[in-house]
Amino acid sequence: MSTIKYPIPEASAARAHCAAIAANAAVLKDVITGDPTGDTATNAISAIRHSLDELEAYAEQRRQENSEQRDDTPYKHVYFRLNSGYVWGKGMDQDKTENFYSDILGLFAAEGWTITQPYRSGNGATVANGNSSLYIHPQEVSGYVTEELIPAVSVALEHGCTFQHYATDIYETAYNWTAQQCRGYLNSKRGDINAALLEAFKTPRRNL
Repeated sequence: MSTIKYPIPEASAARAHCAAIAANAAVLKDVITGDPTGDTATNAISAIRHSLDELEAYAEQRRQENSEQRDDTPYKHVYFRLNSGYVWGKGMDQDKTENFYSDILGLFAAEGWTITQPYRSGNGATVANGNSSLYIHPQEVSGYVTEELIPAVSVALEHGCTFQHYATDIYETAYNWTAQQCRGYLNSKRGDINAALLEAFKTPRRNL
């Protein structure tokens, strides 16, 4: 799945900059009321400006993160099971392996998928279609894909010459969200989560 585009600094970093501003403001107060050197005032002003710049950068990152359109497309964790002659623990001879990858990668390319990682000896291959991605191994093709792609992949695999597609197993649903978007979704469901927890741990006994 995609990485976070706008990593948000830890809250402690923002607090540290605020503390630095307060500390340097105190230095400036001493400059006004006392008689320190000119360098002290200059350094304090420079430090405050730096902290304000850092806080503005932090705020801009938050604005960019919040303005991103959340992708609510569900992605299914799917396994397309294959019989290619591969034996677990023994593998498959090199010629058969190379023929298998040439065959199956050609099928995906014909369906409009991009080969993001070609086959190399000892490693499988990876293909992608938008944010959908599949890892190819002689025993299975697996990954997270949008639901509408599953039938098309199943049909394409029926045309394999070096393997047979004999089953498709669909597991959990996932979403292509950043960490910030995931936290926002969980916060929006806080009431539902609390209600579910209270219901799950409810007891008929009243003397506890």
